[in-house]
Amino acid sequence: MVRYNVSQTALAPELGMTQSQLSKRVRGAIPFTLDEVATIAALFEVPVGQLFGEGGPGYRTGLRRSALGRETARRRVWKARGVPVR
Repeated sequence: MVRYNVSQTALAPELGMTQSQLSKRVRGAIPFTLDEVATIAALFEVPVGQLFGEGGPGYRTGLRRSALGRETARRRVWKARGVPVR
């Protein structure tokens, strides 16, 4: 969430939960469901594996370059949905 400048308060409603419920999941007190993980990956337009740090050789370098262009588009989508973006 930090990488994309999206707060828990903004992300929680997209997942159908409160900020408190999302906070408990982020801290590990409650596990994420598969549906929640899939939704987060879709919202950030990344493969599910990336949320868990998976990737092959050159993964981070290539991702960093391509992610910069997607981040701008992603921010526009979030703003269009009325999600506050820093």
